[in-house]
Amino acid sequence: METSQVEQHPIPSHALVIDTGEIIASIAACTDCEVACFSWADECLGASLPASSLRRDLACADNCGTTARLVTSLLATDLQSSGAVDMAREQLTECARSCATCERECLRAQQQTPATLACAEACRRCEDACRLAADALG
Repeated sequence: METSQVEQHPIPSHALVIDTGEIIASIAACTDCEVACFSWADECLGASLPASSLRRDLACADNCGTTARLVTSLLATDLQSSGAVDMAREQLTECARSCATCERECLRAQQQTPATLACAEACRRCEDACRLAADALG
């Protein structure tokens, strides 16, 4: 079985010992959600849907992408002395909030399309994964 780049990411021996399973799951969920939100935003453009839908989806996609990149980069830092744990926890918590809002708004959309439903589902999974990862960080 092939391993992902995230699983191969070096974790220094001096780093705080954390359950990386929840962290890796949140990175994957954030990446999936970023793609789903961008897809729904593309559909918003093509269907002349309200600009508020487009802005919300792009903001959620950006937040998810930022969270995935930040948490991935923090895996290789000295988590005890750099304050990286607090930074990652705050970013994961904010991402969970953003995804909860985006999911709610997707489900309220007048037009329920496969992209809308995929975005809502990806947001729900990302919210859950980010909350679990934030909790794993203490």
